[in-house]
Amino acid sequence: MAISFPSHFYARRRHCPCGYASRAERVGRGSLLANQDIFEEFASLANSFGGISECLHSMKNALRPWLQGYAEWVIRPQGMEMITGGRGENCARALAEIAERSGASADSIEWFINCHRSFPDSQLGLKLSAIPGGPLPSLYLRIKASLGAGMEFLKARWGRTSAILCLKERLAANQVFYGMGFFERAGESMVKTYTLQALPPRRRTASKGFVSYRLSSSDFSEERKYYYPDYELQDLDEDPQWKPVSRLIWRELGIRKASHLGVIVGEHESKQVYLERVGAIATDFSAV
Repeated sequence: MAISFPSHFYARRRHCPCGYASRAERVGRGSLLANQDIFEEFASLANSFGGISECLHSMKNALRPWLQGYAEWVIRPQGMEMITGGRGENCARALAEIAERSGASADSIEWFINCHRSFPDSQLGLKLSAIPGGPLPSLYLRIKASLGAGMEFLKARWGRTSAILCLKERLAANQVFYGMGFFERAGESMVKTYTLQALPPRRRTASKGFVSYRLSSSDFSEERKYYYPDYELQDLDEDPQWKPVSRLIWRELGIRKASHLGVIVGEHESKQVYLERVGAIATDFSAV
């Protein structure tokens, strides 16, 4: 389905589309060189973790301008995902178009566009799976707004549903709504929320980080995700499934510490490693 964008989304592209730091400031951790093709690094790694889909590979020319400003790899033993993004209307339009071509639902894209209208200064993101037949795209905004403003945005779309009330209870100690993400699961539009909260203890990890809840208009999911910042990859070596992953990351990229370890808790626990390769974004841990 073709997506109709507001007229202001078609403004002339600025010279630098990324909205982030200078070239000298954008090289991420590890062995990435300033002149190396960042997409090719991703493709090479993805071939070690389940391959790369033809759909994602066909997007490389559309993705490259944004990857030069922000590039993050999401790794698990079964496969990889990439996150890229930027700021501003040109970025919002480009990410929405790439998401549409990659199979995102019209509803997820509409959520994203409307959220950017409400919070136009947000940092924007798009996550794409390299796994053939993998998850559909997710679109993100770091709105870093008041909790009330974030909740009002959700209520304006869904009303005071039981899912919204459950979310309000979970975020009762927060004053800042740090971010939102929009995706589809099993044909249903879903929202991910991001706030800074206390994390369940893990060895040698921070006590505070992002917690992500997931909800639809009718259901508040028991699934949630904890993000442990600056995670030592060697601590994954005790898990035989993850030991070769951490070793490959060190061998190929020279990285010993992940930007985040994501731990999904629900019916089953699963983990993901996040590596910011270009344009690392600092978290404001005071924005609770």
